Amino acid sequence: MNKLVIAGATGIIALTTIVGIAGGANAATLSSSPSTPTHAKATVSSVQAASATRTSKLISNMGKLETRVEAAKKLTADEKATITTALDADITAVRAGAATVAADTSVKQARIDSRATLKSGRTAVKAQIKVIKADRAEHHKK
Repeated sequence: MNKLVIAGATGIIALTTIVGIAGGANAATLSSSPSTPTHAKATVSSVQAASATRTSKLISNMGKLETRVEAAKKLTADEKATITTALDADITAVRAGAATVAADTSVKQARIDSRATLKSGRTAVKAQIKVIKADRAEHHKK
């Protein structure tokens, strides 16, 4: 182990070269880069990929909600049909938004479309959950 001591105005700093890092190679790298990681500049394809992942998860959750609605015992057949029809329309809208993001050619527009798509999908899910809760509350009153 080699030590290099540097005396400065604020005190003494000892730098140590450690043998054995990275498979036995000597490694002593001094860098002036900040300790926080730098992020690569976003590309259209990276924004589209991230959006596709989030959109897929949202659609999956909407499908799970649809399954729960269909299995609900306190909802009538008409109520179930109304809610699942609305969810189907919302899923279609999210898919259309995802297609728009996939067709975008600029990072800025892809981000705008992605945010709008995800926000509308989440809003739709929240609205359907409110309908379901309200319906359950109504059935509990009877």
